[in-house]
Amino acid sequence: MSYRNQGRNWASAAKRSRLHARDKYRCLYCNGKLGDPDIPYLTLDHIDPSYAQPNRNRDSNLVSCCAGCNAVKGPKSLGQFLRYVEASGSWRYGAAKRIRKRITDIPSHDTVLC
Repeated sequence: MSYRNQGRNWASAAKRSRLHARDKYRCLYCNGKLGDPDIPYLTLDHIDPSYAQPNRNRDSNLVSCCAGCNAVKGPKSLGQFLRYVEASGSWRYGAAKRIRKRITDIPSHDTVLC
């Protein structure tokens, strides 16, 4: 199974479409938009990958992101990823403060931003 199709087994097409629309077809980490030259498709990422089932796949624990950001974040928690972003100073991720704001804007978001 390719990395690109890995997530398609656990999220229905309807759920995937709903979440991408909620996130305005943008990567919540780098703010890239679907259709940009380096973002031909979006994936879904677990904000907190350690969530116990069945909470792991709740809408409030999922965000749209590009394949590049999903690969960099990997199994890191949001807190670990934000610390990485702050330390890297990379233009791609912008300020961790912006990411925190975008994540907390998700309706009924219940993940602690540590």
